[in-house]
Amino acid sequence: MQLDGQTYCGVVAANPGYPTDASQHLPLIVPDAIQRDYWYPAGVRQGTNGLESTGGRIFTVVGQGADLQSAQTQAYARLKPLAGDLASRSDIGFHALG
Repeated sequence: MQLDGQTYCGVVAANPGYPTDASQHLPLIVPDAIQRDYWYPAGVRQGTNGLESTGGRIFTVVGQGADLQSAQTQAYARLKPLAGDLASRSDIGFHALG
């Protein structure tokens, strides 16, 4: 990622059992070439049948825009097709937007 004067917002996709029990390995949706530009894996491994989760925080997607509202909107839009069975918070950035 190259910072360019835009505002950025990242949203983490997590194992639904996190933080109490993230031991279940869930299959992940494989991002395409464009999605990999804003998809940052953390708890991801290559399983027998493709990518799967390992741990609590699985990956982060980042949105960008002229302001926080547009960056946040883009981050959540980018997360939606990649989330599958994973969980995420729906309030990232809202305190700053006040």
